[in-house]
Amino acid sequence: IVNRVEQLREVFRNTEWNEELLEYNDFASLRAMLFRADGSMVMIRSRSRSRDSYHLAALIAHQQLLDPAIASDSLAAPAPARKHRLLMWAGSAVAAVILAIVALAGIGYYVALSVDSQPSRLAFKKGELYYNKPVTAAEAQRVGQFLVDRDYFSDTKEISARLDRDERSYRLQFVVGSADNLLATMEFSIMGQDISHDLVNGAPVQVILTDNQWKPLKTAPFSAKLKFGAGELFYSEPVSASQADVTGRFLQKIGFFGNGKGTSVHLGREQNLFQLRFIIDVSRIDDPMVAKNFRLITQAVSVAALGGEPVMLHLCDSEFHTLRSERIAAK
Repeated sequence: IVNRVEQLREVFRNTEWNEELLEYNDFASLRAMLFRADGSMVMIRSRSRSRDSYHLAALIAHQQLLDPAIASDSLAAPAPARKHRLLMWAGSAVAAVILAIVALAGIGYYVALSVDSQPSRLAFKKGELYYNKPVTAAEAQRVGQFLVDRDYFSDTKEISARLDRDERSYRLQFVVGSADNLLATMEFSIMGQDISHDLVNGAPVQVILTDNQWKPLKTAPFSAKLKFGAGELFYSEPVSASQADVTGRFLQKIGFFGNGKGTSVHLGREQNLFQLRFIIDVSRIDDPMVAKNFRLITQAVSVAALGGEPVMLHLCDSEFHTLRSERIAAK
């Protein structure tokens, strides 16, 4: 795709469509393009990469050549400064036939209108926050500044986030290298909750981790953090706040969170089994006394805080990557 885009832009470099091709950047989903005489373009996209998706895009493009008024008539607002647009199909017999073919084929083709096919952008240090209406510039500014305050946007790293919303909730997307970092996933989830509480009047904020093409990798589950002395206990749904609080208080009572030593624990639940993760000194992972002590702690937590249910014990590095795990049954 990258090579084709470079060749395409080179071919059209000295034409009236040069600006449009330089601005447009979602070529992964692009299936057909129309070059109009006024220098504008119509981009036809699909989630599917099947042969049928290209065929259907060609049919839609052909209909636009025959009746270009359809796309312009479907606009709900004046044409934006950027001239390329995504096509919304409506109001023609040919369109109805094409959509019927889509439904029968089960391809999941989508066409949508965008009066500004590129989201707005705000820069924060070396980072950037994209947003689309109905998110306002003021809302995006507040969220961007929040991400600066939380050190997501900094002077050292080029990184992106995106804010969208519908009638019921906001959607906050973070570009990540990997969705397998449990600690980072929890921290993103907590930031989303803080944004909900402090910046958008309590409206729900769904946090999504994506690759650098905005392809979703994972929806971050609800997570929170409780402080116990110098220590902290993270927990994620479906663990309840009360289960996390009882567990944290017990660990503090037995001295695990004591002596001014800052340490982190995570309590989760997967496949109907509690998951208890401890961050340890990785150089001691093979020490049998370390394993023995954490088995005893886990058994005690099971009895005192988790109703005697078995618990999967994880010994982890500083980012909660599991180094060793063991199922612990309460005695």
